[in-house]
Formats: sequence, C-alpha cells, structure tokens
Amino acid sequence: MKVALLTTNNRIKSETDLIELFFMHGLDVLHLKKKNFSRKKTEEYLKLIPQQYHPKVILHSHHKLAVKYKTLGIHLGRSDRKRTFRTFLKLFLFRLFHPKLQFTTSCHSLNSASSDKRKYHHIMLSPIFDGFLKKTYSPAFSQRQLISINEKTKNSIYALGGVDVSHIQLAKKDGFKGVVLYSSIWENESDKVVAFREIVDIAHGNKKYVTPIKIA
Repeated sequence: MKVALLTTNNRIKSETDLIELFFMHGLDVLHLKKKNFSRKKTEEYLKLIPQQYHPKVILHSHHKLAVKYKTLGIHLGRSDRKRTFRTFLKLFLFRLFHPKLQFTTSCHSLNSASSDKRKYHHIMLSPIFDGFLKKTYSPAFSQRQLISINEKTKNSIYALGGVDVSHIQLAKKDGFKGVVLYSSIWENESDKVVAFREIVDIAHGNKKYVTPIKIA
C-alpha cells in the first residue's frame, strides 16, 4: 500500500524540512496543495524540497511547473473536472508531450468516483474515517460500499480523511491501494517523524498494528 501526504493549508515552520525526513523514511507521494500560493511561492516551496524527491510530488495548482521541475504529476480538482473541454484539452496536451506525467483527482461521493471515466493514477476518496484518533467510519460511507467501489473501479483509490495508524490495516482490507495522511501527522503533538514511520511500516507490510493496552 502506498503512503501519500497532503501539505498543510498554511505553511508551518520547517514544513519542508519535515517533508524531506518523511521522504527519507518512505513517503511515496507528496500532494503539494497550497490554495493561496502564487506561482512564485509554489516554486520557492519546490526549491526547498531536494530535487531528488521532485519525481514524487503531485501539484494541485500551477500545473505547468510539473514540467519545469519534473514532478510526478498534477492533480485535477473539482473545478478542473467541471471545465469539460478545457480539462480534455489540458489532459490531451500533457499526455501528448509528457506521457510519463501522472494525473490524480479527489472525490467526496461514490457516484463521482465511479462516474468519471477519465484515467487517473489514483483518486483520493474522502472522508473515509470519522476523524483523527476515532476508530469508526465516517457517516458518508459504509465498509460494504467501500469494498464494492474498490473492487469495481478501474482507478486506484486512496483513502483520505481521518487516516491514522489504527486505520491502515482496515484500509488495506477494504481494498484501498493507498492512504493519504494529513491530521494524523500535522496535528500530531508528539514526534511527527516517529508517527509517520509507524504508519509507513504498517502500510508497506513491515509490521502490524497492535492496539495499545490501557492500564486502569
């Protein structure tokens, strides 16, 4: 199972330093999503990430930078998908001139995940779990629905929303090809690198999650 990470909406101190450590400890994909970043700020951010890791970065905006910095690919948001002809043209030109570039998108319903016939490297489906550190599914989906969509869709689906260390094995069982981390890392008040490494070890099959025993 692949492990992806979404950047914070607002840049935190030393975020890129942490991201470099995450790459060193097994991060497969970084989704660079900064809603308010200009092209210049996005470039500055990319330059702070060692060049060797650029081929693992997916850009959510300023897509032309993907070619300049040789990133893994680009992410098409909801607004991109609505612009049918514009999106078609963008995909056609990128695929024609840059065939190795990967495309991803995100969905918040089973219908949107299954009805979009475009070919994506992966789709981020959310919200899967009911918040960070909660052990239940969100009200949006049932486990049966998630298993079904993962079996039927041609695109790989990554679980997003409330994913923490206790959910990795369950996400595997449901058929997800990857998980996307956010709160379990950025809102973790303990050692973020240690928390990240534990998730990667379970996702990559190097260890199993053991429920902590609470001593009364």
